[in-house]
Amino acid sequence: MLTPPARPDFAREAAATSTITEPRCEQAVTIAAEHGVMPWTTTHDPEEFLATAGDFLRSRLVAHNLILTITDQLRRRGPRPAGPTLLGWWAGAAGAAGAFSRTPGYPLAVTPMPGPALDELADMLVPPLPGIGAGTAAARRFARRWQARTGAGARVGRKERLYRLGQLAPPDPLPPGRARLAVGADRDLLHAWHEAFQEEVSAAGEPDIRAVVADRLGYGGLVLWEAGGEPVAMAARTPVVAGLSRVTAVYTPPQHRRHGYGAGATAAVSRQATEVGAAEVVLFTDAGHPGPNALYQGLGYRLAQERLVIAFT
Repeated sequence: MLTPPARPDFAREAAATSTITEPRCEQAVTIAAEHGVMPWTTTHDPEEFLATAGDFLRSRLVAHNLILTITDQLRRRGPRPAGPTLLGWWAGAAGAAGAFSRTPGYPLAVTPMPGPALDELADMLVPPLPGIGAGTAAARRFARRWQARTGAGARVGRKERLYRLGQLAPPDPLPPGRARLAVGADRDLLHAWHEAFQEEVSAAGEPDIRAVVADRLGYGGLVLWEAGGEPVAMAARTPVVAGLSRVTAVYTPPQHRRHGYGAGATAAVSRQATEVGAAEVVLFTDAGHPGPNALYQGLGYRLAQERLVIAFT
């Protein structure tokens, strides 16, 4: 396993192309200074958060997908067992211009925002912080500021890619079998596969797998691919929020791999998302795994953003 130095140099610019860009900061900073706006406001109440930041989040569904879905989950299921999620928005005269979500045990999630807003966020938050997940340049900028302020160590935990669905292109030919919606009778299998998925991705996962599965079954967000009369792969999606859904938990057990079942399940759940109202469908991948990245591109997903998850120690 590659372990970068404890205090890496994050000044290097990202080499990869991204369609999501950070907003220009000069106008936002000038407006805030002229009008005496207190830039960051925080709350644990998702309703209060959305009342001010909702229009901003809905203005760029792909770029803001993570915080949109986190907030929706808080509204539907309440706080996570580890503690309440802190939500915040950075305000200019025209309203919110940046937002973040801080859930105990998870990397900080941020939208694209002006650089000075990111600096102020690093100055405001109370240590310790597990890490940050953001666009490459934003993650590096925040990490530099956080290290300078707290003396924390930092390492690149994972390089990610955010993909946006263009024109869905199902596998041709389709793998043997068919897709079907998961049901309550699949619950034990789904628990085991979700646990296996979290172990494989080695990322901050859901502490209560049973609650996650129950939630996804409740809104019809789990698809299984069956072959030979048995489930051989799964894919999940988030509920549609403001016209957006995110594909997640794409998993094929080792004994069923290299048959295209994961591609079939992903195509099926992506189509289902559009059929129930999603205008934008997105997914995250580990940039270090070329196989899944090629698979999703073959299904019609296009790169929207190169990202880093930086862990603080």
